[in-house]
Amino acid sequence: MEEMSLALRVVLGLAVMSVPVGLVVQAVLALRRADREMDEVSKQLWGDVRS
Repeated sequence: MEEMSLALRVVLGLAVMSVPVGLVVQAVLALRRADREMDEVSKQLWGDVRS
């Protein structure tokens, strides 16, 4: 029974650790996507300014 609670603690610890990692990954992906969109918008703006 003691081993069971230890295994549960390990699983819970891994779950708690993986949540922030997943959030960080999602945040990085969202930032990169937003960065790409901003690049396209700025290209369009600069294209309008040049023309």
